Amino acid sequence: MAQISSSSKTILITGINGYIASVTALHLLRKGYAVIGTCRSRARVEGMIRGAYKEFSDRITLVEVTDMTVPGAFDEAVKGAWILSQPVFIIRFFNVYFFNIVQYALLLTQ
Repeated sequence: MAQISSSSKTILITGINGYIASVTALHLLRKGYAVIGTCRSRARVEGMIRGAYKEFSDRITLVEVTDMTVPGAFDEAVKGAWILSQPVFIIRFFNVYFFNIVQYALLLTQ
């Protein structure tokens, strides 16, 4: 099986200022991937950019998505992304019905 080169891949991570998403992003950056991170407020992520992500500033892009329920809210964020990661579903899965999660995930891809 062919190895996938991390240097040519960009991963989109939603809610990058959340704990799981931020740790995931840091891990991927250390592995050589580029990361596009979405957040509702860029101000909440600036500390991470100046801190933990500082050495990766050439490979991390932030896209502010103030209202994710608006159709097309993620259109700008997905440009150039190779894969999408939504770590929030891991934590919140048991708090909502499965059907709602699937509906929401499909909405984000439209």
